[in-house]
Amino acid sequence: MVLGGLVTIALVAVVWVSVADRNRVGPSSSAAVSENSGGSAGSGYGVAIRELAEQVNGPGELPVIYVLERTCPDVMSAPPVDTDCDMPIPAAVRRDLTAALRSFSRVEFVRTAAEVTGPDLEIVHGGVLTMLGQARFSGETAEVPLAVRKGGLNGQGLTYRLSYRDGQWHITGNAGSAWIS
Repeated sequence: MVLGGLVTIALVAVVWVSVADRNRVGPSSSAAVSENSGGSAGSGYGVAIRELAEQVNGPGELPVIYVLERTCPDVMSAPPVDTDCDMPIPAAVRRDLTAALRSFSRVEFVRTAAEVTGPDLEIVHGGVLTMLGQARFSGETAEVPLAVRKGGLNGQGLTYRLSYRDGQWHITGNAGSAWIS
């Protein structure tokens, strides 16, 4: 009976670790899962990006949102440097993020911040640059860290708390630290 109990405990631990890793988008998982029991990670990121982009740019549509094609380990301690960001954003997350923002702005994924930053440090074509942190999606809740920059001294980074209800992600608050430039 003791052996059966130990096997059950080991099996539960393995399942718990596997589920925790699947719901994280970032370096701890090489193939992040875009769907969970709530909504997709891409649509969750989309809700957060739209909210922060409107804070940085002002209300209304943006001509373009540039998204760095890799997630960053830390977007909260200071404006992130794109060379620190090394985990590719999975194709399904890109697809869902683009779809979530379709009515708000065109989305373009970029390799580096430099390719969309003008000589005056403004983001080109009236757009914003977004760098995604490593979000945690767990069932119908999520924490989504991100940074959005319009110019050299016009950017912000924070972590949004989301909940999934009525078929879509909703912002319920902020978590942890934030920065503004």
